[in-house]
Amino acid sequence: MAFPRSSHARRIASCLLLCTGLSSWCACDDPAAAGVASHRAALQAALLAGDGSQALHLATAGLDEAARAARAAGDTLREDPALLLGAAEACLLLRRFDEAEAWARRGLALPDLEAAHTADLNWVLGKASLGLFLELHDSAAWRVANAALERGAAADGQHRADAAYALMRMQDLDAQGSPERRAKFGRMFLELEPEGERATAARKLLEGALPAAGG
Repeated sequence: MAFPRSSHARRIASCLLLCTGLSSWCACDDPAAAGVASHRAALQAALLAGDGSQALHLATAGLDEAARAARAAGDTLREDPALLLGAAEACLLLRRFDEAEAWARRGLALPDLEAAHTADLNWVLGKASLGLFLELHDSAAWRVANAALERGAAADGQHRADAAYALMRMQDLDAQGSPERRAKFGRMFLELEPEGERATAARKLLEGALPAAGG
């Protein structure tokens, strides 16, 4: 099943979230923190360019640098959820869905996550699980995607429209789906993104003019 691509604007919004708090990193005099901030900025650019390999390298390098700095200072490491999200998004770009799922779960396991990070990590978990379902036809992966994408459609997330669109499209891919959920998330998607290629496809699907598993 081929979904129309997310818009450039949504990619920019996602990358801006990765750099939340960047100014606070750069404002300090700690060279290690400044190095991690540099990785975050470069990660933003790599994701914006669609370069999954470079984005994954930068995310893991940033996480490694933060871990080294925490060890050197004798501090307790708290991994950066934005870097974990970036690693998961990079794996999505590379279609390495099992790795994307693992990065997302690692981020979701962090304590005291902000609501926006919780929503976006669930979005990437859902997208990864949906990718695994489409590759392996595993109904368990469909269930994970269905639940995670609904959490990813929460009001605090940067990927609400993408999550709602995927939820709408996936309902007819497995016997566990429902027409009610297809209609619910289709309406949600059109409220969030009323124009464009995906909006046209959503309207056709909801009107019964487009096969649910079509492109």
